[in-house]
Amino acid sequence: MFLAVLGIDKKNARAFCNAAAYSLVLSKFIKISRMLVIQQAVAAAKDGDVEYPPDMLDDLRKRFLVQSSCSPFN
Repeated sequence: MFLAVLGIDKKNARAFCNAAAYSLVLSKFIKISRMLVIQQAVAAAKDGDVEYPPDMLDDLRKRFLVQSSCSPFN
């Protein structure tokens, strides 16, 4: 719901932004979420939960992404 609110056009509050304008907003959130996942993996390695940060990233990829792919879509 929060991302939908960000899609409201600033000039016309009764309309949504076009796809080209909204893509920049979504891109920022995707980049921040990737950085937070990496930060969590590094913190888990420091705490001793995993031996290496990539181990946690592999586990997350196996749990949440399509098998044999590095994206949520096949």
